[in-house]
Amino acid sequence: MSSRFETLPRDILQTIAFLSASTSVFEPPLEILHLLLTHPLIYQSLRVTSAPDLYAHIFFTKFDTKAPIRRFSGQLPDSAYAAELLARCRLLRRVHRLDFSSAGLKQDLWTALWMFLESDGLNENQLSQVKFPDFILGLARSELAHEPISHGRLDGISSLKPIIVWLLCLALRRRTYALFYFMLILP
Repeated sequence: MSSRFETLPRDILQTIAFLSASTSVFEPPLEILHLLLTHPLIYQSLRVTSAPDLYAHIFFTKFDTKAPIRRFSGQLPDSAYAAELLARCRLLRRVHRLDFSSAGLKQDLWTALWMFLESDGLNENQLSQVKFPDFILGLARSELAHEPISHGRLDGISSLKPIIVWLLCLALRRRTYALFYFMLILP
């Protein structure tokens, strides 16, 4: 016998998922994960590929959207916004955990760069909440301090150096630049 929750119409189930996921602008939508794990039918109704409109709607509540709408003339489908929500949540989780592993790092750094470039305030606040400046300083210390940046070398982690420098410039305040400089030259 199925529970009443499983027999809810799809639109009502999505409304419940949206309301539970949007309790705080700065929290990841973990409540949807909990809903997805409750039952296979609910999973089928609420997964990203089945409900991209739900995830796009969540994206619009948690991140700045004026710049991408302007850039793409409002022509992006809901699935693109849903994919961007997942990419940004992955980035924010990585930053929060101070995860410097190479798996997906390049994509996450590009996501961070776009968040800064398209920020009307909310994107930068999202990054600030997870202490992005500490993350990018730690990543820069581990990647840039080992060897000098060489022009023309774009293999492996070296291809990340330019984007790391851009993110340092966007994420840090002027007085922090001096601190970072001394961190690099002092052992």
